[in-house]
Amino acid sequence: MIKRLLRRALRRLGYDILKIPAAQRSFGPVAEPAPLAPIWPLPRAGFSDDEIRRELARFPHWHYSYEFEGGLSFQTSHVNPGLDSDRPERPLQRFRHFMPYVGSLAGKRVLDIACNAGFWSIQCALLGADVVGFDARSELIDAANALKRITGALVRSARHW
Repeated sequence: MIKRLLRRALRRLGYDILKIPAAQRSFGPVAEPAPLAPIWPLPRAGFSDDEIRRELARFPHWHYSYEFEGGLSFQTSHVNPGLDSDRPERPLQRFRHFMPYVGSLAGKRVLDIACNAGFWSIQCALLGADVVGFDARSELIDAANALKRITGALVRSARHW
């Protein structure tokens, strides 16, 4: 029942969960597409260092570290940091781990539920996907929108889901 409700909700948003038919499954070696590399450092859409500093200073907490073209970088800031949470390379390692061989994202649609400040949404958008990011916390959507403006990423953001 939950699966059916989730599938209906996703279909209303233009997404679907599909099962690969047995006839199309391959049990032999399959050529894998080239691994996806994250866009790093992040581009900046005409923002100066001072403009980026002012924009990001509006938010007291950041789950991810960010580095922008030109060497400008920002560390994480948490209420309860974890063991690896402050290592700037950690989200890039996760990106390479979770999205190693998806091929190109150009023309694909991505729904990022609980998008936080948009690290994954922005990466997918910069790699060519049509992205929608949702989060229940308005301050996180505001932070994601700030990063979206700075990078020029095309991500549609929503506060509530």
